[in-house]
Amino acid sequence: MAFAIDVGFPKIYASAVLSLFGFTFAFGSLAGLVSDRIGREVTITIATVIGISGIAVLSLIQDTSRPWMLYYYAISVGVANGLNAPTIAACVTDIFQGAKVGSIIGAIWFGFAVGGTVGPWLGGWLFEVTGNYLLAFTVAMALFAIACLAMWLAAPRKVRRGRRGPSPASKDWQRI
Repeated sequence: MAFAIDVGFPKIYASAVLSLFGFTFAFGSLAGLVSDRIGREVTITIATVIGISGIAVLSLIQDTSRPWMLYYYAISVGVANGLNAPTIAACVTDIFQGAKVGSIIGAIWFGFAVGGTVGPWLGGWLFEVTGNYLLAFTVAMALFAIACLAMWLAAPRKVRRGRRGPSPASKDWQRI
């Protein structure tokens, strides 16, 4: 919001456009089902590319002459975060089987809440130090990419299933 207002968008317009994030987050969450077919890491990678593209477009906004850029940001980051939410939970369930899965997912969501709390403050501080938002946007894109890399390193695709049966993402699932 602060960035959109700083470049000249009226507050009511910026809030209306950025509220699209919630709608597209819901759509992305439903689309997260695709991770059962194409794999968890591939889904996270697609979401990361979409999310980073939205932040990159946001960083290119210099005035209100191209409002589509603000729309693109809100829609793409909403879809990306929506795709990530159920896919991350599925990855955790694939990797950490058993009674502790709920606690582990809770700890991860707590980490997201801490990031959601610190992120705006850090972005504001970086703006105050540098006089623009470029470093804050660069940090956001880098963290998006690091999270994707971490998921590839965690490798839910390589987890051997216990007694519960094959993963919906595995080829064995398709034969059942």
